[in-house]
Amino acid sequence: MTCKLTSISRAHLPFIILLLILMVYLGAKAFPEDGWSGWKNGSAQTLLSSKHWARDGIITHKLLFIPIGYSKTVKYLDEPEMRHHARGTVTGGLIGNRLHYTHYPSGYLIPYALAMKAGIESRAWLRIISLVFSLSALVLMYSFVNLIAPRGVAFFAALYYGVSTAFLDYADSLANQPLDDLLRFAILLTSIFAVRSVEDKESRFYTGLTWGLYFILSISSYDSTLFIFVWLVGLDLISEGEGRSFSLKRLAFFTSAPLAAFGIQILQNLWYLGLGDMLLDITGTFERRAGVGEGLKLRFLALVSPIVYLYMSGKSGWTLFQVQFILPLTLVMAAAFLLLRKRVEGAWPPLGLLAVLVAAGAVFKIVFSDTSDLLYLGRQWLPWLSILTGAATVMTLRLMRWPGEYLISPTPSLRKFLFPLLPVILILSTATLWYLHLDETSKYVSRWPNHVVPEARLDTYKYLGGLTANDAVVFYIDANLDDYSLSRANPVVGEYYVGHPILTFNDPNLFIKDYAWLRGRSEYPFDAIIMSPQRKVMEWVSGSVGGGVKGRFKKGSNYILIVGEGRG
Repeated sequence: MTCKLTSISRAHLPFIILLLILMVYLGAKAFPEDGWSGWKNGSAQTLLSSKHWARDGIITHKLLFIPIGYSKTVKYLDEPEMRHHARGTVTGGLIGNRLHYTHYPSGYLIPYALAMKAGIESRAWLRIISLVFSLSALVLMYSFVNLIAPRGVAFFAALYYGVSTAFLDYADSLANQPLDDLLRFAILLTSIFAVRSVEDKESRFYTGLTWGLYFILSISSYDSTLFIFVWLVGLDLISEGEGRSFSLKRLAFFTSAPLAAFGIQILQNLWYLGLGDMLLDITGTFERRAGVGEGLKLRFLALVSPIVYLYMSGKSGWTLFQVQFILPLTLVMAAAFLLLRKRVEGAWPPLGLLAVLVAAGAVFKIVFSDTSDLLYLGRQWLPWLSILTGAATVMTLRLMRWPGEYLISPTPSLRKFLFPLLPVILILSTATLWYLHLDETSKYVSRWPNHVVPEARLDTYKYLGGLTANDAVVFYIDANLDDYSLSRANPVVGEYYVGHPILTFNDPNLFIKDYAWLRGRSEYPFDAIIMSPQRKVMEWVSGSVGGGVKGRFKKGSNYILIVGEGRG
């Protein structure tokens, strides 16, 4: 047994070293207090929602997101008089703001809520949970590629995937990306096992396991739901003639997994919104994300954006260089590899599987074209692009080492044409893309610990969080804000540090109106932490809130007033 494990370790030593390096780097990156993943607001929303779930119970919140700082008073923000402060359901725009978020499956919150319930509230350790998911996904990805290609291809594919900013920037995200990655690669692996199983009993086991994983994926993330559907359909189609035939019954069986998960979400939304608002919510959200009425340009940008995002080092926005250089260069590398595939000795990934992975990665962007602003969706195309790059890298290394040994050609004239041109194109395109890829990785690593909260702002957040041990609400008044509500000034990251909800205002009169309403409506006592960078505003507010003033403070450029528990 020991000898077998040693033999396996030696065979996969390069990947094990890569995995250990990523474990150390990402593990260390999880601990700085000011650093965040690339999905900063999404991670903060998970922390806030999980805290509500852990303290109040998931049934209280109907298993829905509640992305706002914790206070017993926040339930009143779902009443018509205060919904301008709610920031849950807003995407569709047809029903206005609501407190809970209804547009995304909430299953991925469960591990973090359970951890908080068990007393693990440190963001660093919760990020470690995400890293376990992400690094396990990388192991499954490497295992999957080993099933369809040689070990060298699998290693370079895993290297390309593992050092990409699309992986590094979201590996410790507290949102859906880590679990989505894990379940996607687990399904790719189990579906291959199901297809290749000789015995019916074994095939049924892996088919059932695939269904179960697909259901868990569908109640946890939308990102790969369509990806897996296209993959399972395509895998069945290309497996015909290999002792397996395409089966509508099997397709219906797999389709029932996401339908069952979506049915659960429909029931949640019906429970929360009622039938009329639920239908409006679904309609508005689909029209927005599907880009209904938009032109072909939006759909093209959505389709190609995943490749471009891999070279953007976590930055948004398009450049002419990215569109006119990176995309054609990727296509050139792919074309050169495909043309040389039968001329260079070696076992290469099956074209049918690559084609299915391309289609699977494209379908989400085609259907939901108004998602080109979501950088993390670069992961949708990473499976096939990583495998293609891994295979092209192995082919490049062979051609650079000794072209004549590997280049196979039936005629001298064909060899004379192929060798001077296509191998050079493959080598140059592959090397250039690797350079750009690793350059982005280098830029990303140099910005350690990434997506930081400015020190002064972090200091203010922590100061506010330490002002009272009571249930509290922070009211921030700034006459320079261009919006009364939080639809533009969304402070979820600040709410994580402060520990309380933050309601913003651009007019002290509007603050007094909402403050008086909340004091009169709430059955729970709470401290009000009132803050403004304008001294005159605070002087006016101080004389308008009534009694109960517990203290006046100044932190940086902000004036702070605390009004104690009670109804003022």
